[in-house]
Amino acid sequence: MLTFVPMPEMATQHQHRSMMASLTTAQASFGDLTTLLDTASQVTPKSCVGVVYTGEHEVYAVAGSPELKTQTFGHLYSGADGPHLVQQTAAIFASADDARAFLGSSQAQWNTCARGEVGASLGYENGADYTLGSVQRQGDVIAVSMATNGGENGPDACQQALGVRQNVVVEARTCETPKVTTAFDPAVGWPKDPEWAVPDAERIATAMLDNVKT
Repeated sequence: MLTFVPMPEMATQHQHRSMMASLTTAQASFGDLTTLLDTASQVTPKSCVGVVYTGEHEVYAVAGSPELKTQTFGHLYSGADGPHLVQQTAAIFASADDARAFLGSSQAQWNTCARGEVGASLGYENGADYTLGSVQRQGDVIAVSMATNGGENGPDACQQALGVRQNVVVEARTCETPKVTTAFDPAVGWPKDPEWAVPDAERIATAMLDNVKT
């Protein structure tokens, strides 16, 4: 079961305050990071790292590496009921215009990534090839669902979301084992349906944005 605790007041255009909401799952937290992650080398194509992880160097460096914080809860592998992985990032940009431009460029990149599969190395000689759905936009929040299947871990489904309010950008990623039974098809392989994904990431991103204060 996912529990959301509203984050503290966010910074306005000329303020820098501590940020982030707290999320809990049945698993322990990996802790907080205030530096950019750099896992693009684990993603194919690497330009699509922003649809698999949050708070990535490859994504934010071109935006001037804004002040940010990332939290990760759970683990990469499925098993428990409810989300087995929750990752969230909040970033403070120099201006609202910069944040909105980042949303636009991210949406364009996500649309490009959604045209094909995105592969990710999950460590321990394990990986996932995600089939993506179409990128959806509701107001100032974009979201994309994806699914993987096969190998030792079976089916898994994730959602990635990114939103903006004022000069603040938030990201969220959630992954949950779908309650489906699948079978291997020799002609097309294991089925991967992005519709399996629960829209928790979009809900988290929206809740984070609701706590951005003027």
